[in-house]
Amino acid sequence: MKIKGKNIILCIAVVLALLFSQGHSFAANQAVNLQVDLPYSLGIAKQTVMPDEIFMMRITVFHPQTNRERVTVQIEVPQGVEFVDANEIWTYEEKQQEQIYQKEVEFSEGYGNWFDFLRFHARAEGEYSFTIKVISEEKTIEVKKVLTVIKNLAATAGDLKISKIVVPFDEEGKYDDRMDQATLLLRDTTLDYYKNLFTGKGATNTAAERVHPVTNMLISVANPARQQKLLLLRAHLLDKKTGERIPGLISPRSTADEDNMELNEEYDKIHGLSAFIALDGEKEQKVRMPVYVDEAEIKSGEVILKVEGYDGENKIVEYAMPIKVIHRDETAAWITSVMFIFVLLLLPFILSKKRLKQMKSRWLITAALFGATAFAVVSLPTTFISDFFHIILGPFSFLITGMFSGILMYMLLCSLVILIPHMGIVSLMLFVKMLINMIVFGHISPISLLLVGVQAVLLEGFLYGMGITKKTTGERADLSAEKRIVCSLFLACGIADAISTYVNLQAMAFLYRLYYAQWYILLCTFISGFLYSGIGAVCGFYLGKELKKVGGD
Repeated sequence: MKIKGKNIILCIAVVLALLFSQGHSFAANQAVNLQVDLPYSLGIAKQTVMPDEIFMMRITVFHPQTNRERVTVQIEVPQGVEFVDANEIWTYEEKQQEQIYQKEVEFSEGYGNWFDFLRFHARAEGEYSFTIKVISEEKTIEVKKVLTVIKNLAATAGDLKISKIVVPFDEEGKYDDRMDQATLLLRDTTLDYYKNLFTGKGATNTAAERVHPVTNMLISVANPARQQKLLLLRAHLLDKKTGERIPGLISPRSTADEDNMELNEEYDKIHGLSAFIALDGEKEQKVRMPVYVDEAEIKSGEVILKVEGYDGENKIVEYAMPIKVIHRDETAAWITSVMFIFVLLLLPFILSKKRLKQMKSRWLITAALFGATAFAVVSLPTTFISDFFHIILGPFSFLITGMFSGILMYMLLCSLVILIPHMGIVSLMLFVKMLINMIVFGHISPISLLLVGVQAVLLEGFLYGMGITKKTTGERADLSAEKRIVCSLFLACGIADAISTYVNLQAMAFLYRLYYAQWYILLCTFISGFLYSGIGAVCGFYLGKELKKVGGD
């Protein structure tokens, strides 16, 4: 049987009409729905509240009607409960023992909903009955809720408090184990100062620095009553001896705030560092609070960090702990700069044209041979085994590798000095070793150039000062006073290498931002620098003494 096109269109129209009429009648039959949550708690179900605790009510009205409608939402609040958010939007009327608040809500055509959050608080214990109504032209929907206000004995035994503060703390929620606890390490703003100065922003433009925290505090808040509220935290620094407030902590600023610097400074003196945190109802909540400081005001030393929490104007919690404020040490920059100038001024004098002309050809050849030997017995083993011992011993691998760079190196160096006690011979040996090291391994860096230069200048100076290389005409050192020469070599090489080791670590900190603990610097300086080098110098004296028996150079 064939179906004509007109019949098909008619069938489709009938089906659509039936579906539309059913959907319309279904929507029309849907009633307005009222939902009330009391007390309302974000994510955590609460059954009771405490006296004077601010609690919330959430009212949700679902309106599936297709017509435009205006309804009245009415709340009957029992006596003893105060409406915190009462304003002109809610009209107030007192009727018998009830406080009645109501407002008009208009729904447009189609499905829609309306909700509101209201805050109350009750001063006394007991049960309070609330009645919430939605009044329309057709009917009234009513929901009753009973709120229990009871003093939580477990909560009052441990009210809201700050249980712990960890500083410093990074933005990712990690604590740096390399830094001491309860320490506020300030960043170095010298670069920012000169950048602002040369770019025309002015040397006093501190707005850019004030919007970046120097670190973070991790604040643990104990909340046994599971309260949900906004808490204003204010952090101050106090003098450890007098307990008086001292400047330093500030609230973040924008560039526009620079126009009101005097007002901002006065605000910081009164309020310090301020920030809002939201208590989510957890028993123990950890909050990260950025720390902003005024680099010009804050001073280094031990102070008291005090954090206070305010609920409105009332201070409800406080916590105090001693911390140490440390300005970033610029010692590394000064030492590196001074030693660089020191090398530039003295090295040309040591290796002057006049002094090199005094050296014989066989001396130069001997210095080159000793430099190559030092590369073979010092640089090669150190390069190959340093990574292996670094895996096993970690930062203490220098105890093994230092035997090569300390004992073996200075044994060769001092034996050369015994053979040729001439100023400049040590520098030539060191630079030959460095050049071979650069060619073979490609170890070319500002650190290596500075280290070799400092080492050469210091050794030449101390050896000359101890009387080892004062004679520039003879080829052989006078070994008649053996004990004096041994002691002189031990002290000269030990002190010189200790200083060069210390300069090397400071240069690493300045150029590569590799900071070391003070005890580690002292340990490296004494053992690898002074002790190993001194032992190598003593061994070198006896090696040089034996080499002289076979013809010297």
